[in-house]
Amino acid sequence: MSSTYHTPAPWYTARYVRTLKLKSNGGLDLRGGRGPVTVSGAECAESQLRAVFATNAGEWPFNLEFGVPYNEGLLGRYFDETAAAAILAAAAEQAPAVAPVPIGNVTFSLDDETRTLRPTIAPVYTIGGESFDFTAQGNDDI
Repeated sequence: MSSTYHTPAPWYTARYVRTLKLKSNGGLDLRGGRGPVTVSGAECAESQLRAVFATNAGEWPFNLEFGVPYNEGLLGRYFDETAAAAILAAAAEQAPAVAPVPIGNVTFSLDDETRTLRPTIAPVYTIGGESFDFTAQGNDDI
């Protein structure tokens, strides 16, 4: 098996990738009881990122590598911003609709009052070429 990267087939673009839409608290968007909402494009990629960032690696029994390894380099006494950016950039690539994220696109803001570290990835590109800014919210905070 070749280890070279290949580009997806022309039909496999972000506009054809669909996923369930997640609200900022991690719940499904049901829009008044009409059933789950599906989204594509940048909304799809953002929903997938929310799912990745809300899951601790090893927590999901069907894929123990899914999620962010918060206990390995992100939480602890000494915080290394470069290492944390690398961990989050690698975790973001678990979302199928997200193109590879350069480490330089990951930044952090610290709220001293609440002792909350909030990562931002800007810009995030979808496999279809759309871009958006992703800031962790709610249960995505570190």
